[in-house]
Amino acid sequence: MKFNRFNVGMLPKKTKYNQFYNIDVERSLEFDKRFFGINFLLRFNKIKDAFYKDKGRFIWHDCGNDGSRVILFPMFAGIFGGIVVVSFTAWWIVFGSEPYPTALLLTLVIWNFIFVNLTNLFANKFPSKLMYFDRVTSKVGFLNDIKGCEERDEFGHCCFPWNDIICSVKTTITNTNGSYTFYPSVVHKLGREYPDTRVDLVVTDSSQHPIHCILAWERIVRHMDNTKPLPDVPVYEAYRHLDPVTAEFDKQNNRPEYYWRTMSVDQQVEIGEELVKEAWEYDWSEKSEPKAKITQPWLRWTPDLTRTDKLDWKYKLKRITLQLLFCFP
Repeated sequence: MKFNRFNVGMLPKKTKYNQFYNIDVERSLEFDKRFFGINFLLRFNKIKDAFYKDKGRFIWHDCGNDGSRVILFPMFAGIFGGIVVVSFTAWWIVFGSEPYPTALLLTLVIWNFIFVNLTNLFANKFPSKLMYFDRVTSKVGFLNDIKGCEERDEFGHCCFPWNDIICSVKTTITNTNGSYTFYPSVVHKLGREYPDTRVDLVVTDSSQHPIHCILAWERIVRHMDNTKPLPDVPVYEAYRHLDPVTAEFDKQNNRPEYYWRTMSVDQQVEIGEELVKEAWEYDWSEKSEPKAKITQPWLRWTPDLTRTDKLDWKYKLKRITLQLLFCFP
């Protein structure tokens, strides 16, 4: 990567790389039409329901050091148990001589069934420290209560003007060898007055370079610029018609209505990896010119229809299997 210096510190509210990208795993026009498998309580998740209905309006991030993340323990336990059971089953098929211990599999299935559903109740009962960026109102809201907050949005949550929010890249030591991990920390510009507004964003599992932080912040900055159409990326496709500026832009450019939704998740992931690779090769020095935006992605990438995901019995069986064996929500 061509850096004159690491962009560690305060990040500007402007974009440079301009290749915004987020895949859409569900690719559904409406939240209520998604397939939930055995997760019967997900559709009643009141906290995120409003956000799911218009991703073109909201971007949200939870806090990487939020104490409520302990509710993830049952999921990790389910994943570990699933790996153990699958590994043992493979061994038993080849070498086993005794009857298969069905109690082991039954225990795992019951555990995962319970916690796949209870996770949603925990999320409603103990909301995480979550920050969301509202493109329509140009406000930044918080699920957690903020001491000294004087304004609340339509959901009753504390909120502040977008102009009052700043972001800086920080580092933390991750092991005894002194390895550093970079993460973006977003907070009100009067951080000492509103310390509870600080949210350390989770951008990757382990970011050994600030590039992931910069790209995450650029995506938020671009999202909040409601004078421009939404970036043409998978996660926005089902909501583009709800944004007047974006809808008019799409009409003028004869944008295909279902471009990304005809593309498989695997192909979306490959495109994302391609753009990240280009980000590493991009000249991030101060003198470099901003990269041109991708406004007509269909001219660059053609959906491979032979790989298109379908909401058929195979997809449903796969999701249910992941839920029962690995506590996948």
